[in-house]
Amino acid sequence: MRVCLSAALFALLGWLASTAHAQSSMITGAVGKIYPSSTGAIYFQLKSDSCNAGNAYYTIAADSSALKIWYAMLLTSAESGAAVTVALPQATACGTTDNKPINYLYRNY
Repeated sequence: MRVCLSAALFALLGWLASTAHAQSSMITGAVGKIYPSSTGAIYFQLKSDSCNAGNAYYTIAADSSALKIWYAMLLTSAESGAAVTVALPQATACGTTDNKPINYLYRNY
């Protein structure tokens, strides 16, 4: 019985890990441009971006609960020249000129 439960637990954990990994693409770079829109959304670009083509932006929705925190992180990262990492939804295609909503944003210190 314990062996079966252990095997089931490991299978579940493996599935969760693979699912979490498949949920987003990660792009890292220095902040190149930040554009707060009149709608309350934040648009930004990264320097030397391998994902966004042309004038496409990453977007933070106006109703995001992390909007103010991520905006502050973008501003301080832009000022210091530090890189940020953007996580995109899995279905987001790189190389297009479409704006891309983000899942989350972080910065290593």
